[in-house]
Amino acid sequence: MADTLDYDVAIVGAGPAGLAGAVRLKQRAPGLSVAVLEKGGAVGAHLLSGAVLDTRALDDLLPGEAFPGGTPVTRDRFALLLSSRHAVPLPVPPPMHNPPSAQIVSLGALARWLSEKAEALGVDILPGFAGRDLVHDGDRVVGVATGEADIRARHTVLAEGARGSLTKGAIARFRLDEGRQPQTFALGIKEVWEVDPAQHRAGEVLHTIGWPLGMGVYGGGFVYHMAGGRVAVGLIMGLDYANTNLDPFAEMQRMKTHRALAPLFRGGRRLE
Repeated sequence: MADTLDYDVAIVGAGPAGLAGAVRLKQRAPGLSVAVLEKGGAVGAHLLSGAVLDTRALDDLLPGEAFPGGTPVTRDRFALLLSSRHAVPLPVPPPMHNPPSAQIVSLGALARWLSEKAEALGVDILPGFAGRDLVHDGDRVVGVATGEADIRARHTVLAEGARGSLTKGAIARFRLDEGRQPQTFALGIKEVWEVDPAQHRAGEVLHTIGWPLGMGVYGGGFVYHMAGGRVAVGLIMGLDYANTNLDPFAEMQRMKTHRALAPLFRGGRRLE
């Protein structure tokens, strides 16, 4: 029989949202017992994305404790790739304008840093605890069943990310999607490269639309110039594409051959 651990609040998912929620809870109510469950063997193990983050959110959460792993954004670019050879620069849409506080970050590194801050406040971080099912008492959620132990909690917060299994079950059981717009999902492919210093522009952010994706495919690409001569490049495609032979990984490899992008990778090496 599985052991039972009791908490005031159980948060499922040690991503930035779950960890930030745990930090804020302990700041406002230090007496609460809070646990964060993480299915990976370590915090950040399943966070593979990079991101451009407005660090004002971190300043509000943890005043005076700047995240040490970011690269300040120095330039925003937006382009329409018309073909493998042609590109048209476009104005950066207002929602994509990055403020002076924006930084290019690794979400895995950010989560590890936030987990340290949460633990310092008394939050229990539980890596290797994958939620199997929500525990119910009638129509109430009273915790999470895992392979290691049953976590009982007065309040359960689901911060699993896209298409979380517990969230999916809760949506179905409590009909949370009734009268709501259907969710949309996308697949992202990312690589990190070490590039020729002559091609590297630390802090530059480029987003693209168009080629190699056809007109009927929702998505776009990104190139983020991080510190240390590294560049993150990726392609994101909506999962509603109709061509079943379309290979997202192959499409990203094609994107890197564009005349405007290929020089960036010439002489470089892929790190991950």
